[in-house]
Amino acid sequence: MTPRFQPPTWLNRQIIAQIVLVILFLALCAWISVQPNPFDAASLPPPPAEETPGAPNPTQLMLNATAFQVEIEENRDQTLGIVFGGIMLVGLIVASTLLVIGKK
Repeated sequence: MTPRFQPPTWLNRQIIAQIVLVILFLALCAWISVQPNPFDAASLPPPPAEETPGAPNPTQLMLNATAFQVEIEENRDQTLGIVFGGIMLVGLIVASTLLVIGKK
């Protein structure tokens, strides 16, 4: 009878957990990259000719705008990506720390 399969000595729970986390992170990144952009203006139909809006009033726009409003609205996807990436990194650090603490 052949002996039962023994994994290599370097392959322990921590290594397996880290590999699983990396695979999940890469799968989530791939899934997000194929999602349609909900803020893509190119997919919106143009307004009818008789309902074309007039030019915006610059004075009114300056009264309603904050310092970061235009930049945030133009880069909304990048902002969400940075926040999501930061959360994922913090989660990875916390999970790795807990695995090391549990190992000792």
